[in-house]
Amino acid sequence: MIEKPQGVLPGLPSLPEVSYTLSAVSLSDTRIEATIRNFRVMVDETEDAGGTNTAPNPIEYLLLALAGCMNVTIRKIARERGVKIDSMQLTVTGSLNPARFEGLTKTGRAGLTHVSIELSISTTAPRDAINDIIKEAEERCPVHDTLTQGTQIKIAIK
Repeated sequence: MIEKPQGVLPGLPSLPEVSYTLSAVSLSDTRIEATIRNFRVMVDETEDAGGTNTAPNPIEYLLLALAGCMNVTIRKIARERGVKIDSMQLTVTGSLNPARFEGLTKTGRAGLTHVSIELSISTTAPRDAINDIIKEAEERCPVHDTLTQGTQIKIAIK
């Protein structure tokens, strides 16, 4: 109750939203360079998709964001519960149906159709405890939540 009083005492102000911003420059049909805080990153497509394969593609970055978010969230929940994780490895695989993106159909999703996360966790904690942590992490990880629930996107043209 002390750590999460909003759940017990209705009317308490909730924590403010956190915003993230990046700046991106289109370098070609398939490449962008982005500045995120002090970091510069590139996004490109593979050669078979018309790119130069000089950087990960946008879907790979999205899967990386999911892996990073799940790592942080699982470890945070484990710490909250006094569970020690010695090591963890995540393999994230996403399947994309490009038909809508390519304009071949107007129905269905244009995004990832399936995402799987394979976790290898080294810990002395019981399997049930780890399963509970992972279940809660799926609910608390903002990237996971965005992928499963969607999000509102507003586009303004200047």
